[in-house]
Amino acid sequence: MRGFRADLLVNATSVGMAPDIDRTPLPGSWVASPMVYDIIYNPSETRLLREARARGLEVIGGLEMFVAQAAAQFELFTGRAAPLEVMRRAAQGSQPSIPSRRRRR
Repeated sequence: MRGFRADLLVNATSVGMAPDIDRTPLPGSWVASPMVYDIIYNPSETRLLREARARGLEVIGGLEMFVAQAAAQFELFTGRAAPLEVMRRAAQGSQPSIPSRRRRR
């Protein structure tokens, strides 16, 4: 995995999720893609994302997937378009440190 080139690295594991916030699925120095997406939303910024950001990479936190899943469920059950910004603000309110979109260093 070290140095493997890709456009996007996605962490779809639970490694780094609370309470094990000091764990990471791989060292940040191994990441060779310009963008890192960690689907974990607790904590809002995992060690993997912190290390990627420190290297100047674009990062996406798990809030985006969390909100997308909630929106899909809302639409399935109500037949109406989901209020994405309301959902995002509600999720951020439950964890104030969650970033709301892609962030660059």
